[in-house]
Amino acid sequence: MVLCYPYAGTGITHIAVAALCTLLYSLPLLPLQKIVFIRRAGFIKTLLLAFTWTYVTAYLPMVAAAVEINIPAVLLLLQRFVFMLLLCIIFDQRDVHTDAVKGFHSLATDLTARATQRLLYILFAVLALIHIALFYFALGTSQSAALMLALAATLIVYRMSVQRQRGFVFYYFLVDGLMLLSAVLTIMASI
Repeated sequence: MVLCYPYAGTGITHIAVAALCTLLYSLPLLPLQKIVFIRRAGFIKTLLLAFTWTYVTAYLPMVAAAVEINIPAVLLLLQRFVFMLLLCIIFDQRDVHTDAVKGFHSLATDLTARATQRLLYILFAVLALIHIALFYFALGTSQSAALMLALAATLIVYRMSVQRQRGFVFYYFLVDGLMLLSAVLTIMASI
């Protein structure tokens, strides 16, 4: 089944969903005692942040461009979600000690370091499989190679992040820069 959205811009409903996701992600930061259960649902925080980034940076542009929601589109959304989840977990690992002191939970605080590492390697493998599926269903060789190159760069940055404690510049320029690198590589591959 193929869903096709007529061009309607992003609309108030889509913006409201993005705002709601942002609000839900911010709830654990608010000084409200009655929402303690939210502070303990760490995996939800990490998944919600990855979903929000996917929604805003991939789904909304698809809606605005009236892209058909078919197998390639779903694969692109999955690719973006898994990629963003990887980056979120890398950031969560950085904050594990601070979050533990403040009582915040995330995937990295709820899992052991070894379990988090295994999860990350599984996500890297899943992302590689999604890239292969995208090559099969939608992308050319150069675009697929660009995605694989971005995946390799992400793996290298992850390995660097666990070798020793890194600072502000590493996370906010190098880890966050992986989003830009992925975009630049795929744009260059499309030329």
